[in-house]
Amino acid sequence: CHFSAIHDVVFPQKSSEIFVTASEHDIRVWSVSKKREMLRINVPNTTCYAVDVTPTGENIVSAWSDGKIRSFFPESGKLQFMIPDAHSDSVRSLAICNSEGDDSSRWHLVSGGEDGTVRLWQINEKHQTMVHSMKEHRGAINSIVCNGDGSQAASASSDGSCIIWDLKSGTRVTAMYD
Repeated sequence: CHFSAIHDVVFPQKSSEIFVTASEHDIRVWSVSKKREMLRINVPNTTCYAVDVTPTGENIVSAWSDGKIRSFFPESGKLQFMIPDAHSDSVRSLAICNSEGDDSSRWHLVSGGEDGTVRLWQINEKHQTMVHSMKEHRGAINSIVCNGDGSQAASASSDGSCIIWDLKSGTRVTAMYD
């Protein structure tokens, strides 16, 4: 197992046979039936705070303490792409939203930073482009989830607030405060 805290765990959308965990310095892919580790992806001197798997299972996307978002191939663990400076401090949370139509090579990713910023990214095979940067939280973004069609996302912050975002316009739909 991991030698320190596990920050996130996720099952791929179409499988209950494997799951992915995020921790200090690494991501691990586990087999449920074999009850063992199948793959370890090491990134020295960093912490992985969040992990998600694309619906096609072609990407393991991860949020790191060095402000980068990294995507890895699930079979080999090799780096697929990296978004440097995705957030100014650390990337604390992320969620994969929708693919655009039937094209699985184009999809959206929502990330949350230590500074309270929520960002929407359009991901293509060769390019990762920031679409919106939204800032209303006053603390780190601890969790992000997208609705079924990928049109909205909810972010939860350490400041006690939850905000629902319209991802098409990059604006707040509603906010709830503690």
